[in-house]
Amino acid sequence: MLKNLVLITGASQGFGKELALVIATSFMVKPPTEVILAARSLPNLEQTKQEFAKLNPRPDIEISTFHLNYESETLENDIGELLAKLGPKYNHIYLINNAGTLGKLDHVRNLSYHDILSNVQINLTGPLFMTGKILEKYDQNSKITVVNVSSLAAIQPFDTWGLYCATKAARNMYHRNIALEEDLLKNRVRVLNYAPGPLDTAMQQRIREEMPDVDLKKAFTNMHHENNLVKPKDSAQALIHLLEKDEFENGAHVDYFEIKK
Repeated sequence: MLKNLVLITGASQGFGKELALVIATSFMVKPPTEVILAARSLPNLEQTKQEFAKLNPRPDIEISTFHLNYESETLENDIGELLAKLGPKYNHIYLINNAGTLGKLDHVRNLSYHDILSNVQINLTGPLFMTGKILEKYDQNSKITVVNVSSLAAIQPFDTWGLYCATKAARNMYHRNIALEEDLLKNRVRVLNYAPGPLDTAMQQRIREEMPDVDLKKAFTNMHHENNLVKPKDSAQALIHLLEKDEFENGAHVDYFEIKK
């Protein structure tokens, strides 16, 4: 019996970690499954791995961690190493492109070359390259689902979020292109751009602490004080429900609040 493969990037904290824990008891791991948790922080990944195993201790679920740093000079080799660890074929592959960064929160005129380069490497170059290599390796695999953890910022500009908005928008379009290309080829790849909403995570805390004093910062601060931020577990569960129903348009951008209407 062929196994499923679940590969989650950015699984060491925040939404990625919560998503991994929700997946632990979801439809995605009902068959024998290989789960790979990838991120920069191996100690935090080990914590996610242990919590996952407690939620689902089935012996036919193999959980491993992989150090993945999209800014690494050896990224191409690192991704090659990851692919070499994978089996030749799976029943269903789930790739969750969650890893990303806010980057520098400032007006475009104040951004340095390094600010731009770092954001592009983490939010674009890394996930785009890895996704392409997985599609190449498994061009005969019958079922592949790719989830890009997106944002409202991918389709709407935000004051002082120029870098994040730009790279998120480009990442959205790349995944839409995958949906188009693969549909034209074999109609075997499903792609979803999922915006999880304003999550109550360390990322939001950073926004409140580091963002320049603009109206948007006040809005996020008020959301926090009024307890209106989205709980990561709620958004993760909504995503899994969406994937299980599998009725979304291929390549669509779906927001958490659209599901919760």
